[in-house]
Amino acid sequence: MHNVSYVTHSVSFEISNQKHLNIQAQDLHGHDIAPQLG
Repeated sequence: MHNVSYVTHSVSFEISNQKHLNIQAQDLHGHDIAPQLG
């Protein structure tokens, strides 16, 4: 049953990582760099 906690941890990590990426994307959105990333 160790896999359950591992999967839960992975999912929560993915969610927090996604939030971090979303914050970075919003931060870049106001800069001239954004079109170059697209």
